[in-house]
Amino acid sequence: MGNTNEDTRLHGVVFSLVIHVLLLLFLLYFPLQGQDGGNDSDYVVLVDNRGMDKIAQAKPKRQQPKQKNDKIATAAKAQPKAHQKKVEKIHKEVAKPTVGKSYKTKANEGVKKETPKVNNKKTTDVNSVKKEQERKKKQEEERRRQEEIKKEKLIKKRRQDSIRRVQEVIKKKEEEAKKLLQNIMTTAQNTKKQEQNKQTNTSQSSSSSNVSAKSSRHKGLSMANRVFVSGAPKPSYLGNESGTIYLNLTVNPIGQVSKVTVNEGYTTITNQRTIDSAIAFVKTLKFNSVGNNQYDHGFYKLTYKNGGFY
Repeated sequence: MGNTNEDTRLHGVVFSLVIHVLLLLFLLYFPLQGQDGGNDSDYVVLVDNRGMDKIAQAKPKRQQPKQKNDKIATAAKAQPKAHQKKVEKIHKEVAKPTVGKSYKTKANEGVKKETPKVNNKKTTDVNSVKKEQERKKKQEEERRRQEEIKKEKLIKKRRQDSIRRVQEVIKKKEEEAKKLLQNIMTTAQNTKKQEQNKQTNTSQSSSSSNVSAKSSRHKGLSMANRVFVSGAPKPSYLGNESGTIYLNLTVNPIGQVSKVTVNEGYTTITNQRTIDSAIAFVKTLKFNSVGNNQYDHGFYKLTYKNGGFY
């Protein structure tokens, strides 16, 4: 009985050791994959004091930054890498079809293969950087082009302003020259007319020496630049007052008295009939005519005394 129990115990120990060895081989060959924690999660292997492994799923470990000389790797990290290499080796041995052409095998016969979508973030980033650089380059070229256009417009405007100022100066000089020439011509014409008037006045003064002695009676008359020709000898109404009537008169170019006004400051006679008769008398006077539109001004001082005219 004692030997039987010892054999049984020995067989049990051997059986347990075989089971443990098989379990370790299984774990080494097939890496553990988490069901609840997701793929590629880390697991913790706990070993109790009796030498029996207990496998428990733990929370994924926080990824530590890789050290340059760190060569230590856990079994959970080393096994997925080995498995990945094995899978890559299997895929390398499979013939790759020509890009853009469909192919059939026994495995995919009758199945339409779709081109897998490539989501290469690094390539996308590079393209984005290139596009951004091209966009900035285009913006810079456009900015330079606009600056060149602006400079050309500014130069053109300055040139036009310079031409305009020169034209204005030339025009101003021409106008000044025209005005000066016109003034010279006007001065020459006036000088010529004055000489003609002098000659006319000289001839008229020589002919006026034969004028009737009636003109000597108009001793109160004063008219510059004109020569008396004819007129009534005295007013038609003299009145009874004694005093003076002072009249301002204007002679037109043909020698007629065109305007007569009473200078009240020097007039002492108040009878309106006498004043009206004196105005009518002055309007009958005739003087020599002139060749231009010349008006001359003078006065006539009429003296009355006791109903007489002096």
